[in-house]
Amino acid sequence: MNKMKKILTVILAFFTLLLFGACGTTDSQVPADYSVCVTYHFNGGKMEKYDDATQLTVFYKPQSLIAEPGVTTKELEEVKRSGCFAAGWYYAKTDETGAIVLDNEGNPIPGDVAFDFKNEVVTKDITLVIKWSEKIKVIFKNLYSTQTKEYTKDYESGDAFKRPGLETSAKGGKVENYYWSYDAATDTYSDMIVFGSLTYDDLKAQVGENPEKDGEYTILYVYVKIVPETEE
Repeated sequence: MNKMKKILTVILAFFTLLLFGACGTTDSQVPADYSVCVTYHFNGGKMEKYDDATQLTVFYKPQSLIAEPGVTTKELEEVKRSGCFAAGWYYAKTDETGAIVLDNEGNPIPGDVAFDFKNEVVTKDITLVIKWSEKIKVIFKNLYSTQTKEYTKDYESGDAFKRPGLETSAKGGKVENYYWSYDAATDTYSDMIVFGSLTYDDLKAQVGENPEKDGEYTILYVYVKIVPETEE
């Protein structure tokens, strides 16, 4: 059974919370010159201020800049989703007829074009869908140390993998390189990491379809190979 979705409508000019409704609604509280309706769809996320709402509709004047939730106005606070971080707001995906494409639950799907809140103005009714990326925790493991070095960073698709600047605790040794896998039986490392070229999508590919989870994080292990310092 489909659950009734909660939609909130806001006139941004007055920051006034109105009745539940969707774009195209007729409401006497909406000034005539605020004729463009923008729907912000949360895509499984939540704007805590508005409880269990699945999306928010806001009226704007034509040719105006619009608010980015969580950035430009307190009325449109940050949208959050457990285990994820926001990777931007995108125009809803449309088919060849221009109709918005919906998923199996009847929700719009984010397309490939991000909305530029700093420079782009609205001229007609639009639907923006937030795109989510998984949180990823990279744990650097020094197998020859009693201490496990841990470095955590949230990655977004397209981000380059950053060198952590990890110092070795192995006396007289140094970090030779970082590797994706380690074979304890043969004491060998494989799949060397090339920093600055891997992206978030590459990272997911390294761990296959079912990476380890720790609460809301996806876990990736990186093995740190320590070699003796060479004498001059």
